Amino acid sequence: MPTLGNMIIPAPNGWEEFESIVKSALELRWRTSDLTMHGRQGQKQNGVDIYGSDDLARLVGIQCKLTTNSINESLINAEVSNAEGFQPAISTLFIATTSPSDVKLQQYVRTLSMDRALKGNFSVGILFWT
Repeated sequence: MPTLGNMIIPAPNGWEEFESIVKSALELRWRTSDLTMHGRQGQKQNGVDIYGSDDLARLVGIQCKLTTNSINESLINAEVSNAEGFQPAISTLFIATTSPSDVKLQQYVRTLSMDRALKGNFSVGILFWT
């Protein structure tokens, strides 16, 4: 019998549904109701689709990437750069993606996050659909 841990749930077809699922999942994970959708389509969002407090009461931003292909390092760098303009400053930027898990990309994000933290900048995390 399938359980939530071993079920394969297809990714949504639209970005609105994906953002809503990400918001709901992180509210459950962090036990918070403080996450908010940032702006609307067509507005400058400074690399943040959802913002609010995580389980450690830190202000975090989430950038959602609904994609059929894998994301890459240059896309991550661009989103990090965009999020530098978010006010007030976030403590962590999470990139949520429907891309398949990728060990090389996870390593890149861990290294980038540590380097940024040493410089006093926000950290970075990646969340895969699986």
